[in-house]
Amino acid sequence: MLLVCTGSIFVETLTAARSLLMDGILADIYSLRFIKPFDNNYFAELASKYDLVLFVEDGIKLGGISEFIDGMLNKNPDFKKVKTKVLAFPDTFVPNGNRSQILESAGLSPEIICAEAKGSLK
Repeated sequence: MLLVCTGSIFVETLTAARSLLMDGILADIYSLRFIKPFDNNYFAELASKYDLVLFVEDGIKLGGISEFIDGMLNKNPDFKKVKTKVLAFPDTFVPNGNRSQILESAGLSPEIICAEAKGSLK
């Protein structure tokens, strides 16, 4: 499994990967340090080595980089065996709170990332 993250969500993604490892599930992390320019060919080659690519974006899903890459992979017939899923903020108002509360309400806490990864493997 490949976990692809953006922005400051790396810590939560790493925590989720460690939880997965404790359950015997190996997950590599690819941190999108740069949104643009994006090397489509490099990423496609990398993603082709995995059965699942789970995007964890610290931003809005609609129109985000994760949605773009997910669409790119799903349009490519070579990736029919690769499952993808995008976790990101919905395009709605997010209630105020501390970081943990906001990520929890958006479905981006380490626990939810881990659960979504496990569920997507089935």
